[in-house]
Amino acid sequence: MDKDIKKTGYLLLGAGLLLIIGSIVQITLVFTSTVKPIQMFSFLASDFALDGSVLFPQLPSNLTRGMQVEILPAELINTVLNLGINTMFVALLIFAGSKIGSLGVQLLRPIYVKAKE
Repeated sequence: MDKDIKKTGYLLLGAGLLLIIGSIVQITLVFTSTVKPIQMFSFLASDFALDGSVLFPQLPSNLTRGMQVEILPAELINTVLNLGINTMFVALLIFAGSKIGSLGVQLLRPIYVKAKE
């Protein structure tokens, strides 16, 4: 019985450490541009463009008709949001790995009970 608990403890500790190390490697590869982050956002350039007549009301309307001015590049916004989501996901995995490893450590520690006479 005691050996089974020790095996389970080492298994949980190893799984937690593996999850933490794998998450750190994955986020390092993402931030060094070796691997692309999870693509959850894909905004178009027209999503962040304003009409020219709003920005330049002093110009005649025939000059600003159909003019779209992009305030922020959509590629920049997509990259920042995708990196943020990826970072939050990795933080969640690291948290889960620490909890799993903590359970393993608790199973490996000996339990001492001192009884009063």
